[in-house]
Amino acid sequence: MSIINVDDEFSSYEEVEEKIQQLQDTEKFKLWKRDSRTIAAAIKRMPKRVFNPEVKYNELLYCCVYGGRETKDELRSMRQRCPYQIKFRCTQDGQRLRVVSITPNHNHGPAETSDMDTGGEIKVPDQTAVSPSPSQSEAIENEEEEEEALTSTSSDVNIEDIVDSPMSDQLAMSNASDGFTDLQPLRLVSNMSFKHPKLKIILDVDTGIDDSHAIMLALAHHNVEIVAITCANGNVNVDLVVENTLRVLKACGREDIPVYRGAECSLLGNTSQFENFSGEAWNTPVDTSVVQKEHAANAIIRIINNYPGEVTVVALAPLTNLALAMRLDSTVGRKIKDLYIMGGNVEARGRVSPCAEFNFYNDPEAAQVVLKEFINITILPYEVCRKFLLPWDFFDIWTNAGTPASEFLRRSVLESAKPARVAGREGYRSCDGYCMALVLDRSVVHSAEPVYATVELSGQLTRGQMVVDWDGLLGQPCNALVVKELDVGKIQALFMLMVRPTTLQLQQLGLFSNSVPQCPMQTLWNNTDGPVVPQGCFDSTILFDPNNNSGIVNNASR
Repeated sequence: MSIINVDDEFSSYEEVEEKIQQLQDTEKFKLWKRDSRTIAAAIKRMPKRVFNPEVKYNELLYCCVYGGRETKDELRSMRQRCPYQIKFRCTQDGQRLRVVSITPNHNHGPAETSDMDTGGEIKVPDQTAVSPSPSQSEAIENEEEEEEALTSTSSDVNIEDIVDSPMSDQLAMSNASDGFTDLQPLRLVSNMSFKHPKLKIILDVDTGIDDSHAIMLALAHHNVEIVAITCANGNVNVDLVVENTLRVLKACGREDIPVYRGAECSLLGNTSQFENFSGEAWNTPVDTSVVQKEHAANAIIRIINNYPGEVTVVALAPLTNLALAMRLDSTVGRKIKDLYIMGGNVEARGRVSPCAEFNFYNDPEAAQVVLKEFINITILPYEVCRKFLLPWDFFDIWTNAGTPASEFLRRSVLESAKPARVAGREGYRSCDGYCMALVLDRSVVHSAEPVYATVELSGQLTRGQMVVDWDGLLGQPCNALVVKELDVGKIQALFMLMVRPTTLQLQQLGLFSNSVPQCPMQTLWNNTDGPVVPQGCFDSTILFDPNNNSGIVNNASR
């Protein structure tokens, strides 16, 4: 046992400081508080959440003095890129600070870490000694204000934020989800400049049409690493879920992503399917021998234990696989980075029953387990997805972009979308695609509220309904953040990532040389006139103007 271990809890910030000092004295290395997020800032965004004032911080990150951000000029001369760090996060009830992850290894010798008696001066072999600057600690204490200033974005979406000139510029979104508890928006920046390593994601799916959109969007984002796709019974039976998932990966040229077969039925043994597939994309043959032999629940446990505090789970299916993982290892729910759920409802508006959304209705017991035992939960309810639709004019552009991904979209979605269009619905919705969009860019969310949420298990007409205690009448601490409003314009911009050509596709067409595409965009898309931009769609003139020679951006080679 070390002095500080994962899952250790502290009732005050002073206790944390004492342990950190004890660790430094014992192990003979020095730490610095690289990041902090105060509870005062958290309360501004989550006024209903109650915190113990003694903990002072909602999040803390300590690093070795030889590691941390490269942007800290005061420490640049001594940087060794040491990976050692300890991350603390406030517990769900707001009363304690918990150690959520430890990266325990240094990349330098003992002589370099014996700085305890240097009077604040840090000596590094073969480098100039430097003293920590007062501006460093001041910057750390003002971390919240700094991050808000850096990450503020406009609600207006301009495609120039997505596609830049010259042609060699690339799209990037920094900070792919740093925890969604504070609703901090992410920035759109160019040239693939990322503040953090790639976001590790487990996608738990019952692949139907909108699940495929979520998968394609995650694959298209350069700062996302899909570590696993786990399959569960839901829209269709689990074997067809596996096949559909493989079809999507094949269409995207990403058959290297590991796919795991999971739950065949709910925790109580019930099975039900909802979606009827139509469209030629879902009839193509696939090689199921590539499916991993490990059960999905075991894979979830293994991956989360291998990367504690680093894995974001995006749950787009009934929550059976996650509940099974909890029953096999009761610690995994507290080791995740974040959990995003597309499911549940807040207005008692059902989809397969009068009062219940499909994913929760399919396995209410699993939903109850997950809401009760996982941390850092964000829920995108079904009714919210109903309210925010993608205009049909955007839909036509999205499904007719002329790239392989767009062709797959067209063949997979047109038949299923036709009834809604004929019936006069104002637009198209992709619930699971929306959920992935807010994982990638939190500014997609216009408003959200922390609440206590549970699931009705016994009602004759209400079984599977998500019950939200909006006014705190049950006296329970908040356990989930419920999304209430979305920015459709930003979702449209994100969805266009799905249909961009990859570097490999550009090279195969002879349109990419020395990292610079060599042709106008409409030439690549085999459309001499260029797609027509309808009125009322997001500002996409730079992307779709047939007279624009800026070309297609490079989506880094996969």
